[in-house]
Amino acid sequence: MVHVRLVSLILIFSYCTGARADDFKDFRIPAHHVQKWYLAMDGSYAQRHSSGIDYGDKAENYTGGASGYYSRLFDSDPRRLSFSLRGSGDGRRSWSHHDQIVTSGEHDQDSRTRQLNESVSGNADARLYPWAMAVGGEVSLGGAASYYQYWNSSGSQLVGDTLYSLHEDRRESWDYHYSGNADLSVGYGRVRDVNAVYLTRIFEERLLESGYIESGLTAETRRKVAALLFQRSDYKSLHNRPDRFFWSDIEKLLRDDPAVRGRGLDAYNLYRIDEPLGSEAFRSFLRQRGYFVGPVLSARHRNSIDRSTTYWQQIDAANGVITYDSARAEYQRSQSFDDDVLAGLRGEYFLPIGMRWQLGAAAEAVFALNDTVDGFETNSELSAEYVIAGRWQAAAGIFTNRRISEPSSPYSGTYDTWSVGFSADLRYFVEDKLSINLDFDENQDRPFPDHFYRTRSLSFGISYGIAPPGYGGSRGRYPYPY
Repeated sequence: MVHVRLVSLILIFSYCTGARADDFKDFRIPAHHVQKWYLAMDGSYAQRHSSGIDYGDKAENYTGGASGYYSRLFDSDPRRLSFSLRGSGDGRRSWSHHDQIVTSGEHDQDSRTRQLNESVSGNADARLYPWAMAVGGEVSLGGAASYYQYWNSSGSQLVGDTLYSLHEDRRESWDYHYSGNADLSVGYGRVRDVNAVYLTRIFEERLLESGYIESGLTAETRRKVAALLFQRSDYKSLHNRPDRFFWSDIEKLLRDDPAVRGRGLDAYNLYRIDEPLGSEAFRSFLRQRGYFVGPVLSARHRNSIDRSTTYWQQIDAANGVITYDSARAEYQRSQSFDDDVLAGLRGEYFLPIGMRWQLGAAAEAVFALNDTVDGFETNSELSAEYVIAGRWQAAAGIFTNRRISEPSSPYSGTYDTWSVGFSADLRYFVEDKLSINLDFDENQDRPFPDHFYRTRSLSFGISYGIAPPGYGGSRGRYPYPY
C-alpha cells in the first residue's frame, strides 16, 4: 500500500509538472553542452592522553583526503555524448604509546600505522538516434582502478632488574583492483537535459516582480528565452564579455512580446533577474527528464592483485644472557581475474518535480553467457536531489547489487554476493563556487556466505566547483559506467 501511494504521488507531481510545461510540449531542445566539475578536501586531527599511578597513554591520529570530478555532456536530438572522470585519495597516520609499571619491570609499547587509498574511474557514453523516432543505440566504455596501501610497525620492550624482552612486528600490504567494461545496447526513449526550461520560469517570475512586464510572456517568447538559456555557455567561447551579449539578445527577444512595457533592462533588473539563475544550488542541478529502456550486451573484466610482507622478531634475555632470539619474514602474493559476457535488460528514468526536486531511478538485470559460469546479476539505484534554499542543497541515494553464479565445475559451489549502500549529502554555498559539505555513507556487503561487512563514515569538508553532491548527476555506483 505504501508503494502504491508513493507511485500515485509521483504520477500526480508528474502531471502537475507537465501541465505547467505545456508551452514546451513541441519545443525542440537545441544542441548544447553542460559541464560540471569540483575539487574537495577534508582533514582531521585527534589527540588522546591519559595517565594513572602506574601507566601512561598517548595517541595521535591524522586523516586527510581530496577528491575531484569532471563531466561534460553534449545533448541534442540525434546524439547524446557524455564523459566523466572522478578520482579520490585519502590517507591516515596514527601513533600510540603505552607504558606501564609491572611486577617484573617497566613495559613500553609503541605502534605506528599509515594507510593510503586511491581510486580513479572514467566513463564515456555515446547514445545515437538515426531516426526521428525515439529508438536509438548506445555504446559505453568504462574503467576503474583502486589502490590500497597499509604499513604498520609495532614493538614492545620489557626492562627489569634481571629481565629484558624485545618484540618487533612490521606488516605491509598492497592491494590493486582494476575493472573495465564495454556495453552495447539498443533502447526506446530519450533522456534530455531540461534545466533551461525550468530556469525560464524563474526568469519570467523575476520580470513580473521587477515590473518589466505587465503579464506573462507568450509561449513563443518563452521558447526563445529557453533556447538562449540552453546556449548561454556558448557565449563564453564567442565573446570576451559573454554576459553583455547574452542579455542584449534577451532584450531583443523581449521587445517583440506584448507584455513588455517598451523600456530596456536597467542595471537593477539585470542583477535581480540573473540572481536566481546564477545561484550555485540551482546551477549544480543536472535536470534530466525522460527514460531509456532496452536490451544490453556487456563485456567485463576484473583483475585483483594482493601482496603482503610480514617481519617478526623477538629477543629475550636474563641476567645479561640472551635466552631466545628468533626472527621471521614472510612474503605473499596472489592474483585473480575474471572475464564475463552478459546480456539482459537495462532502463533509466529521470523526473524533475518543480524547481526544487530531481528524482532518478535506474535498474538492470543481466545473465551470464560464459561457458565457464552460469548466473545472473541485478543492479538498481534510486536518487533524489533537493534545493532547500538559494544556498542550501541536499541529495540522497540508495543502490543495490546482487550477483549469483554457479561455476560449471562440480567442485565449486554457488557464488552468491550482495551489497547495499546509502549516501546522504548536505551542501552550503558560501559564495560562488565555494561550498561546505557534510557527507554520510553506509555500505553493507556480503562478499562470501560467511562474511558480512558494514561500514559507516561521516565527513566534513570544503569543495570548489559546480557539480551535484553525492549521487546527483552521476550515473551511480554500479561496476559498469551506468
